[in-house]
Amino acid sequence: MVAAQKFNEKAGAPAGPLSGVVSSGTLWRFLRLDGVNASVDVVDYPIENARKIFGILTHVVLGPA
Repeated sequence: MVAAQKFNEKAGAPAGPLSGVVSSGTLWRFLRLDGVNASVDVVDYPIENARKIFGILTHVVLGPA
């Protein structure tokens, strides 16, 4: 995410928070980088809860409903 942030800065893209996800394939965890502040969701989302995972991904891409 830091590399993406630096790439965006060099490309002249507007600064803003970046979202990320880490997955083992069966467990998912979400992250956010806003400037120098990083936050990590403390919840591991199991793939069995795919509806919740897709909901979070939709929120990240489209914003709040």
